[in-house]
Amino acid sequence: MERQSLSQIEIARHLQKLKDTFNYSHRDLELKGFGSPASITNALKLLKLPVKIQDHIHEGKLTPAHCLPLLKLDEEEVQEAMAKRFIDHDLSASKAKGRVSNYLKKGETKQSKEGVEIPAAETPNVYFKDARDMSELPDESIHLVLTSPPYGIGMEYEKELTLKDIVTANCSVLEESCRVLVPGGVMAINVADLNNHKNEKGIREYILVGSGYQQVLRQHGVYLSDIIIWHKQKAWSKRNQLYNENTKHTSYRTMDNFEPVYVFRKEGDRQEPEADIAERSYLTKDQWKECVDGVWRINALNKQDGHPNQWPEELPTRLIQMFSFVGETVLDPFLGSGTTLKVAKDLNRNAVGYEIAEKYKQVIMKKLGIEDVPPAENEASEEGLAACAEEAPKAEVFSNDPALIKEFFEQQVPRKSTEASASEA
Repeated sequence: MERQSLSQIEIARHLQKLKDTFNYSHRDLELKGFGSPASITNALKLLKLPVKIQDHIHEGKLTPAHCLPLLKLDEEEVQEAMAKRFIDHDLSASKAKGRVSNYLKKGETKQSKEGVEIPAAETPNVYFKDARDMSELPDESIHLVLTSPPYGIGMEYEKELTLKDIVTANCSVLEESCRVLVPGGVMAINVADLNNHKNEKGIREYILVGSGYQQVLRQHGVYLSDIIIWHKQKAWSKRNQLYNENTKHTSYRTMDNFEPVYVFRKEGDRQEPEADIAERSYLTKDQWKECVDGVWRINALNKQDGHPNQWPEELPTRLIQMFSFVGETVLDPFLGSGTTLKVAKDLNRNAVGYEIAEKYKQVIMKKLGIEDVPPAENEASEEGLAACAEEAPKAEVFSNDPALIKEFFEQQVPRKSTEASASEA
């Protein structure tokens, strides 16, 4: 069907062409029936907007009344981001105008906190050392801690370590992470619960590892606020050998095709960045729909080159977009293959990571696009974690006795952060 009228952008372009071709004034255009001088001025102003916003007007997604206030904003990127928000949230023209006014007021009054300079490392932004000591980082210098500590499920970097050794080290690292986290900052921890341990009676019992970390972090003013379920793949696509002709009825087992991501927040008010940074950081409507669903269906990586436990990039991408602003600093104290730093860089965030195993240096550098280096001769994958074993006798049954695990976590609660430092001295 033929269109009956021109869009506001087409009218504006026509008016501009008449002015350029015939040197018409606004008064001339008014006499020719194109409206009042004020309406002609507003129509021509639309042509000063970015092409992307002009397209929104042409397509009927926004009106001139939505978009004229955007001309008060200096940066094209901010104009486009705000126009996208008008569409995503279906704002009226009056609300859109109010949003721009609030943005401008906020920009006038907000004082940005000066960024914290992080000391240079041999590998940019990566320290190959034990993260229980992150003395390179000042207090309250990190906006988002995003990490996945060792699970205690027999990975190559966990060999010869009991679950107690691993959890002791993990707790110390997380306590140190609390120190560097800003007030109101977020700590997102992906750690699988232990679903295949047998207690001293030989009975399989599920161990909720996350609840133990919750008790420790609570002592440092960092509280659990959300849980995201990372659904990795269909249950029957992983280990179908758990179901066969010998399976007894009522003895069926569920598959560990998911892992929780525990989202903690540090007490205190988070300082907001400047208005233009905040505007560039907002989730789009589509991103919001993906992120607020408590179950994230993201396939795990089938191929783990160079490191046995790597994230798919979509997982840290969502978490970084949700819980940090553009230009803020992300920390991963259990860096692994370097996925967190790679994604943070792609999303225009600063990032720093700690990795105790130098044998993963080549993998990290490759992922970050840094010049290749020969593999490290000194592989310190077990040294740092094993040091925790000196604090308490080895307990061979600890890794499969829920009662001992519970007892250990209870012992961690009253522990002061100074004890962690003393154990390293």
